[in-house]
Amino acid sequence: MPASSGTETQGRPVLRRVLVVAVFVFLFDTFRVGIVRDVHDVLGPHGWGRANFAIGAAITELAHGVSGHAISNVVEATLIENGLTNHAPTLARLGVKFPDNLRNAQLIDNAIKKAVAAEGAAGTLRGAGGDDLGFADFAKIGFFLFGYQLIALYLLFFLIQGASVAVFAAVFRDRPLAVCVLLVLVLAQWAVFRSVLLDERYMGAASDPRFLSILAMIPGLHLAFVLTEGLRPTSWNIAAIALQACIVAFIVLIRASAVWVPFGLALLGIALLVSTGRRAPLLRRCGRLWSLGILLACLVLQQAWLLATLHPVYKEKKELTHHVVWHSFFFALALNPDWNTKYAAQFDHASFDEVPPTAAKKYLLRHPPADPDQVYLTPDRQYLKTQALETYTRKAFVEFLFADPTFVADTFLYYNPSRFLRSLAELTRPTLATGAILAGMALAIAMIGATLATHPALFRSFVAATALLVAALALSSAPIVLTAPSTHVMTDPFTLLIAVLVGLGACGAAIVFPRLQHAHAGQARGAARNTAAAESEEPPMRGTSP
Repeated sequence: MPASSGTETQGRPVLRRVLVVAVFVFLFDTFRVGIVRDVHDVLGPHGWGRANFAIGAAITELAHGVSGHAISNVVEATLIENGLTNHAPTLARLGVKFPDNLRNAQLIDNAIKKAVAAEGAAGTLRGAGGDDLGFADFAKIGFFLFGYQLIALYLLFFLIQGASVAVFAAVFRDRPLAVCVLLVLVLAQWAVFRSVLLDERYMGAASDPRFLSILAMIPGLHLAFVLTEGLRPTSWNIAAIALQACIVAFIVLIRASAVWVPFGLALLGIALLVSTGRRAPLLRRCGRLWSLGILLACLVLQQAWLLATLHPVYKEKKELTHHVVWHSFFFALALNPDWNTKYAAQFDHASFDEVPPTAAKKYLLRHPPADPDQVYLTPDRQYLKTQALETYTRKAFVEFLFADPTFVADTFLYYNPSRFLRSLAELTRPTLATGAILAGMALAIAMIGATLATHPALFRSFVAATALLVAALALSSAPIVLTAPSTHVMTDPFTLLIAVLVGLGACGAAIVFPRLQHAHAGQARGAARNTAAAESEEPPMRGTSP
C-alpha cells in the first residue's frame, strides 16, 4: 500500500463524504443487527466457561476488592448455582436446560447480581487455568461503565469499535484511499454480524473472546496507513495512534491469536524500511516507524502492568498468564482421521480437550518427577498444575513427534489446512447466498469503484491495499492452521476473506465503470449524429412526382 502522494486530494469531494457517511451507516446497522439477532445479551455455548471466569474475576475485583485477575470460589459457585453452567442437575433445579440458560439474559443477570452480593467472596481464589486474561478486564470495564448486566459486554464492544472508527475517519477523512479501505473492513464486519458465524451452533454471541479479536482490525489498519502514508508525529496523530495501539494491545491480551496484527505491522515496517533503500538517511527512515514505537511501548507496558498487578495465587499454584499453546498442538493430533485407529486406545480413548492432559499424565507415568508436589495440583495426582500441564504436554508432543513424524506431518501439513478450508467454506457459502449481505456488498463495491475510477493513481494504490488485505488474511490464518481449525475460531480469516472479496469487486467495478461511461457516451454521440442527419434531409414537396 504505497503512500498515495498526490492521491489524497484526488477524487470527488461528494463521493468522499458519501463514503464516510456509509462507514457510519454500516457501523450503526451492525449494532442494530446484533440486537435484532439477539446476540447482544447472551453467551455462546462454546465460550461460557471463559465467560464464567471473566465475569467472576471482574465481580471479584469490582464488588469484593480482590484484584489481580483471580476469581473467588464463592463468586464462581454463586454464578454456577444460579445458572451460569452446563451442569444438568443444577439447571433442572432452575427449570432450564443447557444451552437455553445461556440465552436467558434475565437468568444470567440475576446470577451476576447474586454474585455481586455474595458474602465471604475474598476467600479462596484461583487463576484463569491456562487462558488469556484480558477477557476479565473486558468484563470489568463493561460492568464499570454500564452496570452489572450481560449487555454491558456488547455495549463495550461497540464503544471500542465506534471510537476506533471515529478516530480513523477523523485522521484520514481527506484521504479517499484510506476511507475506501475503512469502508471495506466495516462492511466486512457488518456482513459477519449478519452471517451464520453468530448462529447458536457456531459462535452464538458477540461477547465470545474468540469473536472480540475482530476489534483489533481497524486499529491495525490505522497504524498501517500511518506507516505507508508517512504521517508526521503531530500531537493529534500521536494521540490517535496511542488510542489505536492501546486497543490492539488490549485485544491481544483478550485473544492471543490476535498477535498477527502487531506481527503484520512489524513486517510492514521492515518492508518499508528496506524498500526505501539508501535514498534517505537511516535515522530518517527509522523515524517513519514512530507509530510502531508507540505500539511496542503499549505492548510492553501492558505486560509490565499485568505482572505487577497479578494476584499471588498465580505464583503459588503455578498458573499461566496466557492461553496454553502445547495443549492446542496436541489437541490437533486427535483431529487426524487416523487417530482413533492408531492412537486412541493408547490415550484411554480420551476425546477433545481431555486428550492433551491424558498425554501429559501418561508421560509423567513414564518419567516420574523428582518433586511431585511441584507438578500435581491435587494429592490424588489426577490433576496437574497449569504450568506443569503445559510443560509435560510439550514433552509428550515432542516424544510423539519423534515416534511418528509422518503422522504429525500429515496432521499439520494436510489435514489441518483441509479442515481450515472446509471451516471457512462452511461459513462463507451461506453468507454469500444471503440477499441482504450481497446487496450491502454490491452497494459498497459500487461506491468504492466510482471513487477509484476518478483517478488512476488512486486505483493503483487501492489494488496494493487489497493485496495487503490478502496478506493479512494469510497472517490471521496461520495461528489457526497451526493449531486446531474449526468454525468457532475463524472470526479473523472469515472477516478478512469478505474484505478481500469486496476489495476485488471494487477493483473490477473501477475498471468497468469508465468503459460503461465511454460506451454510453459513444451511443449518445451516435444517436445525436443520426438525429442531425435525419433533420438535414429535406422532405419531398407535396403534390409533385418524385
